Amino acid sequence: MNTIEAKKLEKKHLENELMELDKEAQILDQKKRNIASKIEDCKRDIEREIYHGMTQYEYFNSIHGAEFKEGKFRIRIGGVWGNGLYVNTNVGDMELSVQSKYDDDKRCSLNVSKDYSINGRGYEREHEGSNIPEKYKEVYEEMLVIKSKYGKLMEDAKIDPIHKSILERFLNTDRNPCPDIDIDKAVEKRYLCKDLK
Repeated sequence: MNTIEAKKLEKKHLENELMELDKEAQILDQKKRNIASKIEDCKRDIEREIYHGMTQYEYFNSIHGAEFKEGKFRIRIGGVWGNGLYVNTNVGDMELSVQSKYDDDKRCSLNVSKDYSINGRGYEREHEGSNIPEKYKEVYEEMLVIKSKYGKLMEDAKIDPIHKSILERFLNTDRNPCPDIDIDKAVEKRYLCKDLK
């Protein structure tokens, strides 16, 4: 056997080995995707156990807009993503507010505002968590405690869903999309409008 034939044989052997490795890589990649999918299913199942049969996103939507009053503080759940937490109070004629994501433990900024409705001007200042004015420090600390408390209640699903019945109606695929409209009358009106043309 000469050198050229030996190299050709070696090349063919290496190509076959590479094809086998590609097949094994595809099998491993498929297994990896299957396991990742099962992990996501487990996460979703855990969320549904924690959040009254809903995912965390659905639960936060169901408590979106909930408002509470604790002493002199007003607490509101909501925000763009539905997972925000707002704590407001008044000190004299100034309104103080703290807002952040429900699980954000960092020191949030304090917003201080006052509405001068007589001349249409207002006062608004934002103070970083490390630079709170002395006169608001005590109230700010109380607001952070309340924010943490309600954030923990949200995380542990201890707030009853306020719109659960609406959500169930929305998730029900057999629902009538327009429950207040009598389908027969809607059809009659359509024909009536057609006759008027």
